[in-house]
Formats: sequence, structure tokens, C-alpha cells
Amino acid sequence: MSARPRPEPLQLHHGSPPLALHPWRDAEGPPLLLLHELHGNAETLQGVAPNWPGPVFALDLSGHGLSGWREGGAYSPELFAADADAAVAEISRESAEPVILAGEGVGAYAALLLAGGRPES
Repeated sequence: MSARPRPEPLQLHHGSPPLALHPWRDAEGPPLLLLHELHGNAETLQGVAPNWPGPVFALDLSGHGLSGWREGGAYSPELFAADADAAVAEISRESAEPVILAGEGVGAYAALLLAGGRPES
């Protein structure tokens, strides 16, 4: 039996650069957004939340995976939090429930920054 292919990532344009948001699983319940570590990408988080009751998304932070690179090469947790904010906005278009954030390394730090700045989302 072959594995079901994953859908193509959504391309988010929140300024620069374009971001790749991977919709990994569609389900009823609270959406989960996974954020990777500094030298990773969304693919490094495959299989992290197999029992999550709602939809699961993973974001390639700018300069990683299928997302574009920032002009000039400036990267910081605050910029990654802005990337995650764009993903939360996109996910929130389809769900009335708050988006749950989970991350590793700098992805966890970006999640904390975003959650502190937008606890209602």
C-alpha cells in the first residue's frame, strides 16, 4: 500500500520573502502549527504530532526549506515570529479556534514571542 502524497505547501506572501506553509493533516479540532529549529525545516518535524486531534501545519521559516531567503540575509527570532504570525493568520481563515504553536529551538522561541504578543490568536 503506498503512502498518500502530501498536499503542496501553501505559498504565503506577507511581504518578503514568500513562505511555505505545509498543511499536513486536515481534521476537526484546534489547529497546530509546528515551527522548526534553526538548521531544520518543516520536514524535520514530520511525525511529531501523530495524535493531535485537529489539523496540523508546519512552516518553513524564511531562509529554510521551500521558503524564500530574506534580502540581505537578516534573520532573528523576531523575524521568524513574524513569519509564524503570517501562518497563524492564514490558518485562522479556516478555523474559529485559536492556533496552537509548538516549536523546537528558535522555532520554540519564535512561538513564545508570538504567543506573548497575540495571546487571543
